[in-house]
Amino acid sequence: MVAYIPNPLYNPMMKKPDTPLSIMFRLSARTALVGGAIYVTVDQGIWSSSTQDGAKALTTFRENLIPASNELIKQVRGNYSFHRPEAWQRSDGLDCC
Repeated sequence: MVAYIPNPLYNPMMKKPDTPLSIMFRLSARTALVGGAIYVTVDQGIWSSSTQDGAKALTTFRENLIPASNELIKQVRGNYSFHRPEAWQRSDGLDCC
């Protein structure tokens, strides 16, 4: 029985071998993304053992990200009309969405 050992330089989606330069580029791009995410979270105090820093990070998240995402949702809903069948409406008459 022969074990199959995949070639690390072969990407089956591209149907051609990857060059060492493309592998190095992808690895450096991924490293930069992860490093940036770690830097931002450390800068915001998320990894801190202090509860005050964590509370400050949560307050910043609530004040900045949640209203921005709500505004984006309102803009997206304004561009499309959603028709919901009567069977999807709540029985108490309240609009859930």
